[in-house]
Amino acid sequence: MTDERQARKVAPKVKAAQPRNLVLCLDGTGNEVNGNLSNVLKLFRIVDKDQDQLVYYDPGVGTVGQPGWWSQVKQQTRAVLGLALGLGLDDNVLNAYSWLCRTWREGDQVYIFGFSRGAYTARVLAGFIHLIGLLQPEQLNICGYALVAYKRCADSHNLSIGWDFKRVTGARSIPIRFLGCWDTVASVIVPRADRLYLPSLQTLPYTRTNESVQTFRHAIAMDERRRMFRLNRWVDPQPYWPGRVGRKMEQDIKQVFFAGVHSDIGGGYAEDESGLSKYPLIWMLREAEGSGLRLDQRMLQHLVFNGPSPDPKSHHKYAPPDAAGELHVSLTAMWWVLEAIVKSLGLKEWPCVSREWLKRKLGLATFSPRLIVPPFFYIPWAEPRPVPNRHMFEKGEPEPYLVHTSVLERIREREDYRPVNLPKSFVVEGAPVEPGLPPPAVPPSVPPTPFKPAGFLALLRKGFTTLPDAKGWKAVGIAAAVLTVVLGIFGWMGGYLHWKPDFGGDFLLIALIGFFVPVMAEEIVFRGFFVRPPPDGVSGFGPILLGAVLFMLWHPFQAWFFPAVVGQNLPWYALTCNGWFLASLLALGFACGWVYLKTRSLWPAILLHWAVVLAWKGLFGAPLVLPW
Repeated sequence: MTDERQARKVAPKVKAAQPRNLVLCLDGTGNEVNGNLSNVLKLFRIVDKDQDQLVYYDPGVGTVGQPGWWSQVKQQTRAVLGLALGLGLDDNVLNAYSWLCRTWREGDQVYIFGFSRGAYTARVLAGFIHLIGLLQPEQLNICGYALVAYKRCADSHNLSIGWDFKRVTGARSIPIRFLGCWDTVASVIVPRADRLYLPSLQTLPYTRTNESVQTFRHAIAMDERRRMFRLNRWVDPQPYWPGRVGRKMEQDIKQVFFAGVHSDIGGGYAEDESGLSKYPLIWMLREAEGSGLRLDQRMLQHLVFNGPSPDPKSHHKYAPPDAAGELHVSLTAMWWVLEAIVKSLGLKEWPCVSREWLKRKLGLATFSPRLIVPPFFYIPWAEPRPVPNRHMFEKGEPEPYLVHTSVLERIREREDYRPVNLPKSFVVEGAPVEPGLPPPAVPPSVPPTPFKPAGFLALLRKGFTTLPDAKGWKAVGIAAAVLTVVLGIFGWMGGYLHWKPDFGGDFLLIALIGFFVPVMAEEIVFRGFFVRPPPDGVSGFGPILLGAVLFMLWHPFQAWFFPAVVGQNLPWYALTCNGWFLASLLALGFACGWVYLKTRSLWPAILLHWAVVLAWKGLFGAPLVLPW
């Protein structure tokens, strides 16, 4: 016995393995690996990579560039489907999970980062690890079954399925040191059995709460308005309870709003247009560094501040942070089509009204936010994100969301920037002093006044007092040329244009009266009232199309309503049954709306409208006569 003790004393001690950092970078839908780097890809390049800090990168759904136009079309289609339906999400989660199963050992610190759909992937991965645990490397053949068990918990609302799987497989419980997300978008849409297999949002377990996460950071786009990019917020506060042993602690959470739309926050635009995206990148890097992540400072200076490259052969330039930089338009024509589709009123976020107010309005004793019964629907139509982002039906005090200091810098430097969702009171999140950056903005004693949209009369006054510059008149000329071709084709196809030049008779009187009624009157209503200047991040396609459609429908309404009032048909009554004539009205309305937004003046729209009426009457014998 003594010999055995002596042998143990002299035996060399086995040194415990040094804890490592395991970093997973999960990119978003549609962020191609090319010259336009997302913030996830920049972070991947900036973090140190050695035996003590291992890094994994997944380009996400449809993000690896492919040659050929057809391949790119398929890639973009897959990216859109991935955004809406979550196609490819399972593969991304399983690939990252398998890497972690093979790599993790006791004491390692796990850092997970993601942008857009990749941010949701990161949260699914963290929730998957929390519920199912981490399988042993030799158990990787059942990873797919583990993910099925995890998703069945959501389908059946029964978390015990996941707990039982973890108990049977002996999976390891591990803490997640840091979970960093850039603008997490909403859950995937799937047909759900509990809702008659109608397409519904599916929220996977522990993607909004997760007691295995020690530190959570979320950079949020203040100016994103697309319905398909509804913010998926993290519940704050919540506890941190690693391994479900010992006492619970408060989870370290920060969710900060930055100026810009979705990809202004997560990156991916052309580098010379990426000044805004550097602020959420710097913030995330410094927050992660404070949690133990090691960074290559030379690469950080190069990618973020356009400092010298660590590689002397590289001459690529990177845009420095710029609070007044370009804020991109994300709600373009394609996305506007989806904005008119109705949504359940239970999902409404803006304006933030209370449950009690809604109950009174609907005359109900009780109200559930899951109410899916007509007519309780609404049209989002570029709905802003509320700050703080508390759902309209939830109770309690507003959550402590923060506004980054760069938002205040942009407001000071850009007179045209004042977000409509900037609240009356907010907490300013500062930034550390960095080379090439101004000192953090001091929180103002009186916050900027919340934005109030200009009223109809103010916009009308501005529309009549503003005259286009040379660039504006050039745009009007281009619009007039295109409209002439379109109206000529539609008139020929509809058979209502016949060359009959005649400027005699009552032409001048019709031209004079027509300038005021209907031309000016219709432009005041259908352009001045319905076509409002769009906010930052939003194109004018939606308002222009709305005004054009109403302008088109107004003419059949006149033709059908007029006989009931005066007892006779309008001279052009029959044309309202001609589809090509209605298409011409739509084209005219769209062109007038476009030149109005382009020039911010009503005069080009009035003149364009008037010129079309005069040309139709004087050159093509339009059935326009005086009413007496």
